[in-house]
Amino acid sequence: MSTTNIASTSHFKKHISINLLKNLIPLLSFSPTHPFMFDIPELDELIFSQLKRNDLAHCAQVNRIWHRATTPYLWYNVTSLKFTQRKAFSEMVLMAYYQDHHLKLQQQQSPQGPQTNNPPSVLEKYGHFIHQTPSIHNLLKFFELPFAHDDNKDLKIAAGSLEKPSAPELVLFFLSYCPSIKHDRLYVTPFDIASDDLLRAYAAFAPHVKELIIENGGNKKPLTDVWRVKYLLSKCSSTRLRSLTIQLDLKDAQNEPPSWSQDNASKDGEVFLPLLQGLKVLILGRCHDTTNSKSFWPQLWESCYHVEDLGVGDVDKDIIEALVEKMSRYMPKVHQLQLGEGGNMMRGLEDEEVASLLANPCQHQGWTIVRTKSYINFGKLSMLNLGRHCSNLAELDITDCKYFSKDLASILSICPKLQVLTTINDNFSWQPAAYTLNANDFMDLDSAAGRLKPWACESSLKVLKVIISHIPRPDLSGSQDEETVVGEAYFGEGRIIQNRVYERLGRFSNLETLWLGYASYDPYTDYEDVNYPVQRGCLEMSLESGMDRLAGIKNLQELNVTRMAAKIEAAEMKWMKRTWPNLRITPKQKVGGDIGDDSDISSDGGFIDWLKSFF
Repeated sequence: MSTTNIASTSHFKKHISINLLKNLIPLLSFSPTHPFMFDIPELDELIFSQLKRNDLAHCAQVNRIWHRATTPYLWYNVTSLKFTQRKAFSEMVLMAYYQDHHLKLQQQQSPQGPQTNNPPSVLEKYGHFIHQTPSIHNLLKFFELPFAHDDNKDLKIAAGSLEKPSAPELVLFFLSYCPSIKHDRLYVTPFDIASDDLLRAYAAFAPHVKELIIENGGNKKPLTDVWRVKYLLSKCSSTRLRSLTIQLDLKDAQNEPPSWSQDNASKDGEVFLPLLQGLKVLILGRCHDTTNSKSFWPQLWESCYHVEDLGVGDVDKDIIEALVEKMSRYMPKVHQLQLGEGGNMMRGLEDEEVASLLANPCQHQGWTIVRTKSYINFGKLSMLNLGRHCSNLAELDITDCKYFSKDLASILSICPKLQVLTTINDNFSWQPAAYTLNANDFMDLDSAAGRLKPWACESSLKVLKVIISHIPRPDLSGSQDEETVVGEAYFGEGRIIQNRVYERLGRFSNLETLWLGYASYDPYTDYEDVNYPVQRGCLEMSLESGMDRLAGIKNLQELNVTRMAAKIEAAEMKWMKRTWPNLRITPKQKVGGDIGDDSDISSDGGFIDWLKSFF
């Protein structure tokens, strides 16, 4: 087996131990003629990446060769230091800080004089080995530890007349010697960059992150000087940064920005934003701009040429207008739109705003994915502009927003590449009646021909999560939700409508996930004593009502019928097992003919065991 194969075998990695290392030492360390294991980097990583810090420290003391090989792994990660180790590490950084400043003072005082050959500091020698550090928030706390100046004579001597630096100063100094640091996320609030020292510390951390989140944070929403945000963004890596979230209230600076913030500025003092070549995701939520020029946003659009995923939430209308105006020119690659990003919305997006974002007529490929994450008005104008992208639309998620049932059915009928349609919020166990799909609209019956109209997505759709409502159910006794209960216009109308709905569903031949019931889990109110309403204007899910028309679906894997007035009995379970052998059913549902008592037998272990006996 090759070294590469060994290194990729997780089973082998789990069994690497100190005993193996001890057995390798007499064979490989002290024989000058034997091929040395440190010539094989994969073997080094395989062994030393499994060792704890104390074991690595012992290995580094074997000899010079072992020290050179193990040092990178000893310094690779400084996130899990114990308190005493953190204190020692902080004092080590402080010592390097004093050494560096004394050397600079010496050079300033006698720039032409002889330079003393001072030994390199620990950070100069090993800082480039550090890849993982605590977050910037924890680093600031890290260097706020009380240093033992009185007990540490070396620090006292090294400090001399210099004052102890602040935590942001130490962070800035530390990061200047650690070019290899990599972090997934940097979270910044206005309070974090309110002072110049903190801003410079955060800006020094920014080049190392993949995701940058700048948001108000908390209930208080202080205004942020726009130059501070621009300075922070100007320090991000143009190739490493992948995701940017901005949720801020911007304002003009009361005072002139300091000179050090102008290192990436034009002649008129305007800070340039770099072209963020690696940026793929841009999310704007709760953005409000009180500046006079509002020049920040056009500069931001220009730096987002490679963005593919755009999120827009509670944003000022003039910002949306500027975005729509420049999007086609500066974001030609964007094809995913998320509406309502930004947590708790201060205001929902209006139909006109959503429609303007969806229009974007100059895109090369159009919107392929459209998702909503908060309450917005997805009205007729929005549906009309969404229809312009029907040839490329692959996913449509419009949960928690109002829409017109007929318009949604129309979108379904004209999208040949649509794979996912979701109108059910996965995190909540109830759906307002306004957010359901009317059965008559879903059938889309050609009244002249007496058959269903063909839909473009019949072979492409794989995930369908919708509440189909307004089906007459005269078989049910009583009613708890009058707005979803419809009476029959003539005898047998309910069963006829159900047959056609089943037929429509059965045409989605490649469907893998079908949700017709509510979400089965609500993280806020998922308790035994919560009594949610039951769908009554829904499919019976019985063979007698025509469920066998679903046989056109070849490989259904997930079916959700939570809190539907369903009549799933043994015959239906056997049919589903035979038709879809890989199916799993959400068991939290009502079954049986009479559900007037609203007893939730999903908590009945016997019922769940009964379901499992079929699958």
